[in-house]
Amino acid sequence: MKFDHQMFISLYQAQYGALDGSQSSGIDALIGFLEQDTDVSDVRWAAYMLATTKHECADTWQPIEEFGMGQGQPYGNPITVTDGNGNTYVNTYYGRGYVQLTLETNY
Repeated sequence: MKFDHQMFISLYQAQYGALDGSQSSGIDALIGFLEQDTDVSDVRWAAYMLATTKHECADTWQPIEEFGMGQGQPYGNPITVTDGNGNTYVNTYYGRGYVQLTLETNY
């Protein structure tokens, strides 16, 4: 799948408004990743992935940490976890990255 990056960004801005440099470079990078992924063979899948990223990253188009880091959410409480070697760590499960996965089962 191939995209005209500048055309995509221009059409996006016509629909949703101006982008700053970070947003523009984020969209550009994501389109590049989609072009390289041979498993993404349907433009509708690419559209869904981009729409999810737009929403989950609060229109930043960059991987982010969840605002508030899960405070006030059932998954936002620190818990102690033990790795396979018996080392213990305190971890809080909150959204990180392009898609804000939360809860221990999603990690």
